[in-house]
Amino acid sequence: MSEVGGRLEHMFGSDELIAAVDGLHARACLVQREMLASIAEVDRSEAWSESGARDTAHWLGMRYGISAWKAHRWIAAAYALEKLPRLSGAFAHGELGIDKVVELCRFATADTEADLIRWAKEVSCGAIRHRGDLAIRATAEDVADAERSRSLTWWYTDEGRRLGLEAELPAAQGEVVVRALERMADQVPDMPGEAGSAYADARRADALVALCSARIAADPDPDRATVVVHAPLGALMNGTGGCESGNGSSVPG
Repeated sequence: MSEVGGRLEHMFGSDELIAAVDGLHARACLVQREMLASIAEVDRSEAWSESGARDTAHWLGMRYGISAWKAHRWIAAAYALEKLPRLSGAFAHGELGIDKVVELCRFATADTEADLIRWAKEVSCGAIRHRGDLAIRATAEDVADAERSRSLTWWYTDEGRRLGLEAELPAAQGEVVVRALERMADQVPDMPGEAGSAYADARRADALVALCSARIAADPDPDRATVVVHAPLGALMNGTGGCESGNGSSVPG
């Protein structure tokens, strides 16, 4: 026994010493719960962005010396706990430590968290991790299905004057598309009379066109922007319209 431990046991006795450790553990869990809540806010606000880090996980590793694996688990748990009030409370009161809580956050739901808390108190962290691995394995199959079913289609309506688009993507890839469109939409100038949130859909459409235009402009192929237009000679001479592009869409005369 260490010198400090011996002095504490002499001062308090074994029962009091264990109670003191329990109290310190509960206090540490409360602080860790608050830390995870703050990590979620750092991630949401991108407060790490000026630190030179690539993302929140990289920032946590740089600042606190934890592994990338642990950093990603902490971030996922931070968000999961916002929807798991019982598990969050059990963590804050020291009923479960951070390692068990982080593993439970991988697969717990609002419907299952109460039973999982009771079970987790009686088993090892390794047992919880194994159950999470099994749950994630099933989820991985769902992700693979989503990857295989991705699609993007388009069609012309209104006699070729309008283009319709429909896409279905895995959530992670879809998030990339959404973020790119939102950022571009913030940069696209408002059209006259179209300021405000009422025109958000129109701005996203403009953003999509701007992104595609930038991609075409960067293409080294000399035919990148070539559009073939078919028009009757009479329509061109008298300005009556009736032109269409090579893919069948209508073009103003």
